[in-house]
Amino acid sequence: MTPAQPEPVRVNDSLAGIHSGERRPQNGDFDPLGANEIEFSLEVRAELLDPTTWTAILCTYANTMKMAVAMTDTDGRQMEICHNAQPVWLLAHAKISDPCACSFCLGIGWPCNAVREALSTGNVTLARDMAGLAHVAVPLYFGDRQLGALIAGQVFDRYPEPLPLRRLARDLGLSEQELWAVAVKQLPVSDGTLYMYGGLLKALGEAFVQQRYAMLLKERTYSLADSNAALARANENLQQFAYSASHDLQE
Repeated sequence: MTPAQPEPVRVNDSLAGIHSGERRPQNGDFDPLGANEIEFSLEVRAELLDPTTWTAILCTYANTMKMAVAMTDTDGRQMEICHNAQPVWLLAHAKISDPCACSFCLGIGWPCNAVREALSTGNVTLARDMAGLAHVAVPLYFGDRQLGALIAGQVFDRYPEPLPLRRLARDLGLSEQELWAVAVKQLPVSDGTLYMYGGLLKALGEAFVQQRYAMLLKERTYSLADSNAALARANENLQQFAYSASHDLQE
């Protein structure tokens, strides 16, 4: 029997859905190789979320799933480039200049707190904008600390509807005919498929954070070992100098 899809819930008037059975990380969950080994600081957070280290995995995901994907901070603000941006979004987004808006939502002043909802619950969250484009928000944690999120989509989760697109075109000063012609060429992706893709992105994100932390820990361990070796050599040189100076004074 096919498991029932979770009931959609409203997130700031944008449609969102939550995977059943998922939860926010707890203290007993993943403690990144002993998270206390490296103090969680702004520097560590920046290194864990360094966009250059995420490029390859996000590009591969975006091209394989045929969706756009980007990284955001904990408030949902995009932190890096959007990989594999989709046609309707590309056409319309250049006309939107609201820095407070979700970068994947089309529409002036359109409310979306999918990222905050995902981070609050630990779940994959689905949102839809006024044009009918949908995206999922996937939480990123370091242990039980919120890092940011990954968002993926810019796709229709049903066949495009003329009225919302006509309204969007009018609001943004776009050609209704051009926007519609681009929209009907995008194949819809069902909510169930979006949830599945979101779950995969969540697993990839969690694994990458762990891998990235392990690399940082290894680098700092080697760095500490080098520092200790240099200190030991300095102490040995100091002892030799003290011995020589003492010997000279005795003569």
